Amino acid sequence: MDDEGKAGEPLSNLFRYLRTKMILWVIAFIFPILLLLSVSLRWITNSYERQMNVNFSQSLVQYSADIDAALSAARRYIVSETVSLDFMETENKDDYARLQEIQAVGAELTENLVTLHQIDALFLYDGEKLIFFQNYNGSYKKNLAVSRKLEKELRLIQSGEKQMSTDYQLIETDTDCYLYFGNEIEGGMFGCWFSTDGLLDDLRSAGLEGAQMACFTDGENRILSVDHGIVDEDTLEEYSVTQRELTEAPFSLTVLWDKDTVYRTLHRIEGLTISATVLSVLLLAVYLVFLRKSLFVPLKQMVSDIDRLKTEEFQQLAVDPGMSVEFGCVYDALNAMTEEIKNLKISVYEKKIRQQKAQMELYQLQVRPHFFQNALLTIRSFSQEQEFEKVERMTNLLLRHCQYILYSNWFVLLDEELSYIQNYLQLQSIQHETKYQYAQSCPEELLDCEIPILIIQIFVENAVKYARKEREMVEIRVSVSSVKREGREYLTIEIQDTGVGLPGDIQEKLNRDESLHQSGNRHGIGIDNVRQRLHLIYGEQASLSFHSRRGEGTLVTLVFPVQHEEINGGEVT
Repeated sequence: MDDEGKAGEPLSNLFRYLRTKMILWVIAFIFPILLLLSVSLRWITNSYERQMNVNFSQSLVQYSADIDAALSAARRYIVSETVSLDFMETENKDDYARLQEIQAVGAELTENLVTLHQIDALFLYDGEKLIFFQNYNGSYKKNLAVSRKLEKELRLIQSGEKQMSTDYQLIETDTDCYLYFGNEIEGGMFGCWFSTDGLLDDLRSAGLEGAQMACFTDGENRILSVDHGIVDEDTLEEYSVTQRELTEAPFSLTVLWDKDTVYRTLHRIEGLTISATVLSVLLLAVYLVFLRKSLFVPLKQMVSDIDRLKTEEFQQLAVDPGMSVEFGCVYDALNAMTEEIKNLKISVYEKKIRQQKAQMELYQLQVRPHFFQNALLTIRSFSQEQEFEKVERMTNLLLRHCQYILYSNWFVLLDEELSYIQNYLQLQSIQHETKYQYAQSCPEELLDCEIPILIIQIFVENAVKYARKEREMVEIRVSVSSVKREGREYLTIEIQDTGVGLPGDIQEKLNRDESLHQSGNRHGIGIDNVRQRLHLIYGEQASLSFHSRRGEGTLVTLVFPVQHEEINGGEVT
């Protein structure tokens, strides 16, 4: 909206524009804040998750290092230890002797398991059978189950159906999972196995907050357990997963963290932030309600009062007791300004009335004098010629003429003006010995309408003055009618003569409201007088037009409202 457009609008429209603008400002303020808050919370959440994953990963470093250390120590021990399988030969040995040899080898090997306490058992395999030596804290039943599974595994490797690995491999029983490692020696294999649960005992007993499950996973994220669970996308959505690859085995140490527990602090921060935002929005809404009540409602009332001052009489504006002190001060200032404007308006109005009165008197005086000199000269001529009858008749007509123009108000009845024209034409007939054929047409209900004095006489006088120069018989007709236009009644007065008509250039100037008097034509004073009086009294609502044909006569049309400012006794009211 440009400034020019705003200047032409009522204050109420500007108030609505301001209110709409304020609402748009509030929306433009709230939405970016909410969007920024949402983006910030998302960024904080992602940053927190990344940091927690780093922290979780760091927390697993020590445990994965301990497991790697245990696996590495066991590997070094298996590789470095020299073991003979001769005691496993059964030829030429009875059961007692063989048992003693096995116990001797077992006692020697298990002495080293004191420092390698996480190993569940050591095993020897001669290609046909497998014997194991369990650690002091191992379960014979579980180790026996492992040995049977491992013996089958090694036979498959021996037959070539399965390839032997130099790394730790997985073996499963019906209830547990184990990692085993074997080193080839002369005549067979020497190795050990670890229970995965035993390797994870320290981590599981650490009581890490939020840790739901600790396990080993392979390269396909399969959990090393009897049920072979998978750490899939659903698990990732439900838990936060942290993994540390082992250097001594092709597996990873994996911990599943409960998100609700891990991110409890973050959720509290999010809740507090959202609560603070909602509370802020509610406070903003309360503030807007308060702002509407304390600012917009009084401002709207003030705008309405100011708009009313444009169309109604000046009056004191009522101050609502509930308004703030600031608005009360503004209303006091408006009332003081209104009183000053009212006094100034009265002063200007009175000055304008005085100017109008002086102008009206001047215009009316311009109409009166020019006729009397010729009339008096004519009476003197008749007296000198002793035509006393004409002197008496003309004196009576001139007396009525003087009474009309000298003692009438600025406005007269239409009936009075038409009677005066007949009196005027009789004077002209005696004075110039010219015959005039006069006719008038006026509805009876319009005879009581008030019109400016001499408003018709000027044009009748012009018809008499210029038509008689070339015509023995002059016909003059005055027609009066009324028409309603835009809800108001207008008088239409037509003065038509059968004179010589107006020159084309004169007619064009008159219809363009150009002054003939100012252009050097001494005959334009009366027409200028009429035009100026119409403009002074009726403004743009009055019109004056001329239609003339050379040699056929002239038609003058006056149009002005029936309702006008009443002028009584020379005072405008």
